[in-house]
Order: sequence, then C-alpha cells, then structure tokens
Amino acid sequence: MKFGRLNTRIEIQRATSTRDDWNHETKTWSVLHNIWAHVSQENTTLAGEAGAVSHVMRWKFRVRYLDGLKLTDRLVYDHRTLDIVGWQEVGNREALDIFATLRNVDS
Repeated sequence: MKFGRLNTRIEIQRATSTRDDWNHETKTWSVLHNIWAHVSQENTTLAGEAGAVSHVMRWKFRVRYLDGLKLTDRLVYDHRTLDIVGWQEVGNREALDIFATLRNVDS
C-alpha cells in the first residue's frame, strides 16, 4: 500500500453514556482515532422508506490497520458525520477499508 495516498484527515468517534441527577441517559461522543485516510465515494442510491425519499451516499476510507472498531462507532469526514456500516482488512493487517454512509431523508 502507498501510504502517501493517505491525504485526508478523518476522525473516528465512540459514544459513551452517563446518567444525570434525574437518571436520564446522556450520550456523548469522544474521539477514538484522528487518522489519515484515502477517501473514495462508492455510490449514491435513492430508496423509498415509508413515503420518504432517502439519499444514501457511501464512502470507502482506506486507513492504516487499526483494531477494535465497532459498528456503533461513527466517522467524521469533511464536517459530515457518517455511520460506519462495515470494514475489510487489506493485506496482512497492512490497511483497513472502512465503509460509511450518510443518509439524508426528505419527506
């Protein structure tokens, strides 16, 4: 892998939950990794959900291999917050392709 192609900064965040004085759960996001990536947009699709039109954009982020990623984590790229939907190891722990989506629903 050519690590010089990792030219875009991304942030991987993980949620933590705490309870306040009234026992209400509060979710906060903290930075798990702030790393370099090679970004490519995979596709954009339209789908109808309960009468709404959904625009789903999907990206692939190639990063140096990292361990411990969870589907409940999220990714911040270009001021957008994306849902991580999967990942795939490249080589023998050389790199990781992270797949993430951004969903905008218009009524």
